[in-house]
Amino acid sequence: MSGCLWGLVMPTKPFAARGLKLDLEEKAYETIVHCAGKINAENSEAFQNQIRGLIPDSRGHVDVITLRIVLDLTNVTHVDSTGLGALLGAWTAAQRKGCDLEITNLNPQVGKLVEITKLDTVFRKMKDLFGSTKV
Repeated sequence: MSGCLWGLVMPTKPFAARGLKLDLEEKAYETIVHCAGKINAENSEAFQNQIRGLIPDSRGHVDVITLRIVLDLTNVTHVDSTGLGALLGAWTAAQRKGCDLEITNLNPQVGKLVEITKLDTVFRKMKDLFGSTKV
């Protein structure tokens, strides 16, 4: 895990945009984003903006707190190429700030798409929220 300074007040209400809903679950040193619906061309920009808004800025020589953002895709039924671009863009933004962004609980169709596009080599493999390893 990488270090980041927590410098952001987390939103308390869920986010929804054109077939996609995001619910935040804050835990110590990490935020789990439960996604439901589709990540596609209709909502990918709003999705990416919401995820980027969770990434705190690193700040100078202050004590560092580890931060991890986990995108739980259990209830995501479809991801198109624009959605994959949004996931990759969010991951890139997190990496630039020294934060981990992980995806988990992909359904077989989305998992196959991630594998075919080789994005499984980019996103960190992690255990799903129930204990088995999935990416």
